[in-house]
Amino acid sequence: MSYIGLNPAQLGLLIPQDPLTGLLRVDLMLVFDLLSSVTWQQSGQVARHPIQSGREGPSDAILEEPERVSITASFVDKPLSTGLIPAPTPIVQPDRCLMQAQALSDLKARRQLLTAVVPGRVFADRAISTLDVTPSPDGGEVEVQLTLDHVRVVSLGFTGAIADAQSKALGQQVVEFGYG
Repeated sequence: MSYIGLNPAQLGLLIPQDPLTGLLRVDLMLVFDLLSSVTWQQSGQVARHPIQSGREGPSDAILEEPERVSITASFVDKPLSTGLIPAPTPIVQPDRCLMQAQALSDLKARRQLLTAVVPGRVFADRAISTLDVTPSPDGGEVEVQLTLDHVRVVSLGFTGAIADAQSKALGQQVVEFGYG
């Protein structure tokens, strides 16, 4: 958990999803110690050629792309704040920030799907597309910048094709299968 006395959802967290079941693995979640910025971008393309007016309107001429989320956050070895009156910090964990950054790098290397929880939003079915790790010179803090792209998860099933009259007349012996 984070060193700051806030709800982890206020700081931002990443929860890995189990590859087989899609269940969230809260036991493996990463909580950021400081969330500097979160931006999400909704982009798309609009056709430049003339389109037909009518009831359908221009909806076919507008192609939406999945949201892209960019997060800048920090991991630290010691509490960022101990309250109004500075006090000694006995809970310093050496190399904690480096281990957290390595755990984030491992998630990217495993190509694991994640759910990101940031203030005001939840982004499910995301994968880390870019990751920048910048350790501080003293090694007590690591700043990470990551971009999460949406992964469209679908389930495929086989649907048997029914042989039609033409294929029977032509003597086709093979029945094709399509995706349903």
